[in-house]
Amino acid sequence: MQHWFGWLLGPELLWICTYAVARWLVHGNSPPTELGSQRLERWTILVPCAAVALSFVWCALLRTSRWGALARLLLSGAVGVCIVTLTMVGGVHYRDSRNAGLLALWFLALMASAGLLLIGTLVTGLALVLAQRRGN
Repeated sequence: MQHWFGWLLGPELLWICTYAVARWLVHGNSPPTELGSQRLERWTILVPCAAVALSFVWCALLRTSRWGALARLLLSGAVGVCIVTLTMVGGVHYRDSRNAGLLALWFLALMASAGLLLIGTLVTGLALVLAQRRGN
């Protein structure tokens, strides 16, 4: 992958596209219905976790400045996870007392995505250290 192309198509673009998907899913629940809210609840954990996993594919394909790419991936992932989960949880509306539990959904989605981001960062960092020791 060419240097400028790899930096142009980075994790920020992935998170912008993920935000667009989240907005599209939220728009599908407008006006809010019970079935739409249940569907959106299921997607709230899956969408950010899938985006986190896809962001590590970009880091693996990049040939230069992998430590900088990992830092960029971590920062954009942390911000992206927060924004996408808040957007999706904001689209869930039951019009009754179940709305009080939506903070737990946000926390669950945030922790699942952040945990995946942390594990991926640690594994990638370890792989980079081992690759540097081998001289690659």
